[in-house]
Amino acid sequence: MPYLFLALWLLLGLPHAYAQEHRIHLQAGWTASYIQRYAAAAPLGTKSNFVDARSVSHAPYIGLEYEHGFTRSSPCDHWQLSTGLHVLTFGANRALFPNALPNADTYLTLPLLLGHVWRFNRRWQLTIEGGTEVGFALQQRSDPLGNTWGNVNVVAAIEVGWHRLRFGTRLQVGVTDYRLINDSIYRHSGLTTYVGYRLWSRE
Repeated sequence: MPYLFLALWLLLGLPHAYAQEHRIHLQAGWTASYIQRYAAAAPLGTKSNFVDARSVSHAPYIGLEYEHGFTRSSPCDHWQLSTGLHVLTFGANRALFPNALPNADTYLTLPLLLGHVWRFNRRWQLTIEGGTEVGFALQQRSDPLGNTWGNVNVVAAIEVGWHRLRFGTRLQVGVTDYRLINDSIYRHSGLTTYVGYRLWSRE
């Protein structure tokens, strides 16, 4: 969906009608994640179709994010596109099989988020964003059985800004299969909470 908005902006020339801002943030925080298990073979609505969440795993998160803002004089007329590079871990503290190690993978992710910003004054702002992130596996901390190339999440985020600082949280729901084992599909879900600091900006 963010790609569609970007294409419309380019076609309609909206970036030229808006003042443009550029910002780079360094972020660090924590990701709480788990693995959802779905019955792959059972039809929807049957007792065999279920969602089973593995127990929550906790891991550190770090990211470098670039924001491209489009704004007019009104604080309610401010949009931004965000991208960057994040390193985070998704997994579970409970094994997928008995007598096996818990499953977790560390990913290098590339997000693309479209957000709306409300600036209340020169100090405070509120941002709500949505989009997607694509993760490429860096390190596997589990049995390689059924492993895939990486992970794609749908993302919803909320962030509060104060001066150069940012405080935010992101809900990440996997839409690609983390494991395909027997009659079960395993997918990631997570919640990342972070603190960010603006390193550079230009208007």
